[in-house]
Amino acid sequence: MSDIKAKPLLEDRMWVLEQNGKKFGALQKAEDGYTVIRQEKREKFYTPEELKLKYSISFEKPMKEEKRGNVIYDFPCSTEPHNDLYDVQNKVPIYTEDEKSKSYFCAGYYLVNTGKWELEYCPKLIMVQRYPFKGPYKTEAEAHEAFVELTTTFNDFFE
Repeated sequence: MSDIKAKPLLEDRMWVLEQNGKKFGALQKAEDGYTVIRQEKREKFYTPEELKLKYSISFEKPMKEEKRGNVIYDFPCSTEPHNDLYDVQNKVPIYTEDEKSKSYFCAGYYLVNTGKWELEYCPKLIMVQRYPFKGPYKTEAEAHEAFVELTTTFNDFFE
């Protein structure tokens, strides 16, 4: 396999593997080596050299976290928040996009199951009320890590 790019999710700990622009797996680093996760299979490599013998991987540099000015309870918002509250029942920070708006949005990143798990940034409150969800997460990287853990745990259940 060639032309594989490892895009960092968590610096020096977790990467998404892409080949020809398509995601095909994940790479995790642990104390005892590296694990490549593809579909429902895991491959263990004890040294970086062993990993590079099988996969020709180029590691991309981590992106610097962008500073967001729109924040509620330490969670990022897609727009300037108005009427910010904390929804105690769902345990999520919520806000409106306009002073007079009646539509509430949830600050942060979420994994929402609308038939399959999807990453949502600042979804409408009604979405997290109607569907099972995980979150909120403060960064997209945290949400991706939770997604990988969620899907690998689910796949491990059926092995």
